[in-house]
Amino acid sequence: MVTRKEITVTNITTLRSGRGIAAEHGGICLGKAYDPSGRAKRQERERFYNNELPYWLRASPSNMIVGGDFNYVLNQTDSTEHFNYSKAPDGIVGGFELQNM
Repeated sequence: MVTRKEITVTNITTLRSGRGIAAEHGGICLGKAYDPSGRAKRQERERFYNNELPYWLRASPSNMIVGGDFNYVLNQTDSTEHFNYSKAPDGIVGGFELQNM
């Protein structure tokens, strides 16, 4: 995450795994996260969605925008090839009342 020098951000936090960073500006928390990808990292990805991301979101203000590289889709219509569905990301979106844009 980068900003211009004249923009002041506060409360910079990172996930322990290094897979996420957030900072506040003007009453809005801006975050970036990316989950582990690939079949070999399935357990690591599940830990990310079941432990790290919920902890981070609970501690964040309600005015939060999160972007990043999430290696899944919520609906099969969003997929061009394989439907990479997982209950954990779906639970995050529903549980924290997020919207997929």
